[in-house]
Amino acid sequence: MLPKIGIQEIIHETLVLDDDIPFNVYWKTPFVFPTQYWRTGDSEESFIEIGINSESGELLSITSILLPSVSYECPTFLDSQKDIDQSGIPVFDISAWKNIKYIHDPIDFQSFFFNGKLTIVLDDTNAVASTLSSEHFTFYFDSNHFLIA
Repeated sequence: MLPKIGIQEIIHETLVLDDDIPFNVYWKTPFVFPTQYWRTGDSEESFIEIGINSESGELLSITSILLPSVSYECPTFLDSQKDIDQSGIPVFDISAWKNIKYIHDPIDFQSFFFNGKLTIVLDDTNAVASTLSSEHFTFYFDSNHFLIA
């Protein structure tokens, strides 16, 4: 899982939707920064790749390559969700990764579409303790600051 250690102000956000890749969003020009990738999914029916600046831990991009079937109901762990805490994008602690380019964390994630928004749930066993919001995304964190959706 990805632990948040800080918040970066949003300078620019680009969301790309097309028929081949469900979505790609990036916050800074891709490939300009040294990047490490956190990947999750089973690689057959679900796969998401998160690009993180190797030097700062700043989130650079999220690419959904394969989405599992989408539920049109609100995920139950969001029932107790409070208002958006802050605006920005997360900075993650990737110090344990050393020089590993790709970290694969095979999580059986779920996807939900409700209230006009797509939510990718990585862990529905923990309650939402804090949130961050960008132009197109809301990031949900548990009490230990791990990204859960």
